[in-house]
Amino acid sequence: MKNRLRRFAALALALLLLACLTGVPVRASADGVYFTAANDQLMELTADTMPFYSNDVLYVSSRLFEGGELGVSYARHTSLGLATLYSSSLDLRFDLAGQVAYDKQNNLYPGYAIERGGMVFFPLRLVCQYFNLSWSYCETDIIPLIRVKNDNVILSDTNFIYAAATLMNDRYSEYERSQSSRPPVTPGPG
Repeated sequence: MKNRLRRFAALALALLLLACLTGVPVRASADGVYFTAANDQLMELTADTMPFYSNDVLYVSSRLFEGGELGVSYARHTSLGLATLYSSSLDLRFDLAGQVAYDKQNNLYPGYAIERGGMVFFPLRLVCQYFNLSWSYCETDIIPLIRVKNDNVILSDTNFIYAAATLMNDRYSEYERSQSSRPPVTPGPG
């Protein structure tokens, strides 16, 4: 009986670790709601921070890069129509109108940024490859978590989810309240 319980526990742990593997998410969130974290910092749960898929590409908010947590910063050049992600030695420029990405040597990269509601969202896989970041998709008890990490990350995905459980519950409850208080969208004429 004890061996069977140990095997079950080992299998459950293996499945949890498999769900947290870096790479392509197991599935998209049914309602498109995701938590986002930069290393060990859980972001607010708002439309400004919410990742989304477009043409099978996962996009993350520019807000993910505003705190410097990942060693990558964000700048917006509205007059030039550019959004730039940069570190101390690299930069990646996104022409929002032309839908292209290039570096300071004018090398083109496969991907482009998307502007939504005044916020810029970047293709996660491209950004991680370019700046040597990693990311993971993990199921939580509430909604999935997209976590972007650099070498300064402290907690494993499992330990992060455990440590942030109360905060995740609070932020998701707040998010649900904000969604229920929004007036329903009515179609326009015609």
